[in-house]
Amino acid sequence: MDNIISHKNSNRVQKDTEVLKAIQDESIDIRNRTMYFFGGIDTDSAARFIKNLHFLDRTPGDVTIYLNTPGGEWSAGTAIYDALVKTENNTIAIVIGECCSMGTIILQGFRKRVSTPYSSFMIHPGSIGTKATVPDFLSRAKYEAETLEQMYSILWDKMTATKELQNFNYKKFKKKYDKDVYLFPKEALAIGLIDEIE
Repeated sequence: MDNIISHKNSNRVQKDTEVLKAIQDESIDIRNRTMYFFGGIDTDSAARFIKNLHFLDRTPGDVTIYLNTPGGEWSAGTAIYDALVKTENNTIAIVIGECCSMGTIILQGFRKRVSTPYSSFMIHPGSIGTKATVPDFLSRAKYEAETLEQMYSILWDKMTATKELQNFNYKKFKKKYDKDVYLFPKEALAIGLIDEIE
């Protein structure tokens, strides 16, 4: 009987080890509950991010994610943002390098947003490129206008808590960020894009 139990435990340990090996890659450190997101935001990187996040969120404890991204696709980015908002555990972002475009939207999904001293940020309304027919273009333009409004809403919800923006209304806010706006960590902290610099 003892041999049977021992054999079952051994099989379970082996299976758990195989699962860990399947999940473990260069973007996740399971032991330290840390993830690394470096590069553009697309369907593949979002799928890997969400899979790793869900794995770490199964057990209690903070999840720390190092973030360095030039931005990327809206739909992939909002998938990551929604996954972050729904986590049971605290999520901590550490921006190291750059956090631009869609990256700044993802950043707002974290419970705590930290930047290293020499990182940089860029907020902008995104861009659209199409060779579509006029009706298709108009349909796409409507969609892009709605996603732009969503982007402003996500930023506005987090950033209005700061003193600098207390005298802003939503219209003025959108006007200020209707172009490429580059920020260093102290500027990002002043407007509430991040919570602290370390």
